[in-house]
Amino acid sequence: MIASLRSELVKLRQPAYWIGLAGMAAFMVIAMVISVSGAGDEASDRGPAGVVLSADQLAEADGLARSLGNSITFIGVVALTLVAVNIGTEYGQGTIRNMLVRQPHRARLFLGKLAAILGFLAAAVVAASAVGIAVAPVLVPDDVGAVDWWSASGLLATAGGVGNIIVATWGWACLGVLLAVVLRSAPATIGVGVAYALPFEILLTVAAEDVTRWLPGQLFQALAQGGTEAVSRAAALLGAVGWVAATVVVALIIFQRRDVPD
Repeated sequence: MIASLRSELVKLRQPAYWIGLAGMAAFMVIAMVISVSGAGDEASDRGPAGVVLSADQLAEADGLARSLGNSITFIGVVALTLVAVNIGTEYGQGTIRNMLVRQPHRARLFLGKLAAILGFLAAAVVAASAVGIAVAPVLVPDDVGAVDWWSASGLLATAGGVGNIIVATWGWACLGVLLAVVLRSAPATIGVGVAYALPFEILLTVAAEDVTRWLPGQLFQALAQGGTEAVSRAAALLGAVGWVAATVVVALIIFQRRDVPD
């Protein structure tokens, strides 16, 4: 497993992954522009762009953390895309078979790759969040007044918020891992993943609001935002961890038992 992890870390130095990191940072800036500069008298739900807080809520200690969390849907899509390119391309080019020749223990290969990918994504989220934190003070409207972001409680809330985003991003990544192992194609994985994340799940929540507590994207979004009216942070964390565990276990079983094409 360690050898597989080290091998994957070398692969993650390729330009495509740095472009993905830049994409995460760009989406974070866009999210902060919408969330911070758009604060008004009342909070407003912007769908995939999250909940824009009221001016009073934005000024609170957790206002910055909750605003950072509004980026999760788009950062999650980037994470899913990177996973699709990583695993789907290996199936498409046949390199996965060569890797299994060098490491025939499939579970070790799979878990080593997954650990490296999740580690990279955690670092990418921290970097993107740092960009968001840097631009946020410039975007605060004049009518918001003094913010409590830099107090001890504010810094703790922001650190916890970044942790929430990391777990939520892992959720999207693990969903991408499952799709890539099942579909064995980068374009197909990206297409299905993006279609689910944006139009399908959004339409499903409009048609049946009760499913918000169970759908992965809604749970990941609720977790990144530190909880919502519909789903508490604790419930969102439990649900997100459940989805991560389920997708990883199912993907591992398929990877172990399914033949790899020539």
